[in-house]
Amino acid sequence: MRPLLSLFLEILNHTYTKVENDGSFAIDIEGTHLTIYFQQSDGLTDWEHNLDFPAVPYRDMPETWRCHRGFLKVWKSIEPYLIDIINDK
Repeated sequence: MRPLLSLFLEILNHTYTKVENDGSFAIDIEGTHLTIYFQQSDGLTDWEHNLDFPAVPYRDMPETWRCHRGFLKVWKSIEPYLIDIINDK
């Protein structure tokens, strides 16, 4: 396992793709391993998402779980880009 400082610096130094809802992500692919990075909060819209609280992410879930509604909004913006990347591998 990588040291925490090393991982933190790796996250900060990535080049991120910005999409709708101020979502920013980066990926690394090594063989069959996909790592997804989400950029840290960097503006007013990000903080509005940070303060938008619980939601159930998907209807008809076998096991209901909740997540941060602001994160879910950003995730739903990023998800279509990841599906294309994953399907290409």
